[in-house]
Amino acid sequence: MNRRVTILLSVILLGLLLVACKGGTSSGAATPIPILSPATPPGPGGPGVLAVMAAQPHCTVRAVDLIGAWVQAGSPETTPFDFTDAFGKVCTATFVPDVQVLFNQSNVWFKGALACTTCHGPDLAGSYALMNLGDYQGVTSGSRRQSADAKGNDILGAGDWEKSRLYQMLTTGAMPPGRPGLLPEKGPLVPAGKPK
Repeated sequence: MNRRVTILLSVILLGLLLVACKGGTSSGAATPIPILSPATPPGPGGPGVLAVMAAQPHCTVRAVDLIGAWVQAGSPETTPFDFTDAFGKVCTATFVPDVQVLFNQSNVWFKGALACTTCHGPDLAGSYALMNLGDYQGVTSGSRRQSADAKGNDILGAGDWEKSRLYQMLTTGAMPPGRPGLLPEKGPLVPAGKPK
């Protein structure tokens, strides 16, 4: 009995294979096999990730360098400011679409990173360091504020970015919390602005 079942199953499988090779249609037309062109691997034989980023229509810059360019331009709210991206392109950006997102969005600094505004939000009483990074006024008003309309301690270094409290917190690994040790000192490369 086992031999008959084995032969029967073999015949059925052979029949299925023949139908599949003919494309499974009653007309007998074969299904064409798609031919894919080979992918170009990153590295010496093809463009690497950085080369692909450099060729994009937007600019790519380290997060801390972008904030720094904004601070050094006088921290404008709506006026565009210039910066040089990681690939030497001269670019222009503005606060809300380019800088503010670094504070308001999760997963910007690293995968799993909370938005800065999770701890430094508009409710100053419950905000860590009494600081709101949720909007332009909050960022430029600083920390240790007693009310939303009060000025606090300057976190932008009075325009000297590398001496600022925010720069120190971002480059020493203190912020954002949970920052992986392998993250570059000046943060991730982020898309921002556009070439000038």
